[in-house]
Amino acid sequence: MVTLILEILSLAVGAWQALATGGAANTANLTSTLLQIAQKANQAYTAQTGKPIDPTLLKPIATV
Repeated sequence: MVTLILEILSLAVGAWQALATGGAANTANLTSTLLQIAQKANQAYTAQTGKPIDPTLLKPIATV
């Protein structure tokens, strides 16, 4: 579990760096990194609970 958390933190730092430097090339990198963070978070949830994430529980904080 600690390894997954460290991987998520490392990816978050990479996302921040891509955001800070900007540019079109970094947009693709940022998108890829955010997807990896979501995948790692899913792995961590499943490892902790033993169950997959229930998509019906995922709701937006506010509608856009």
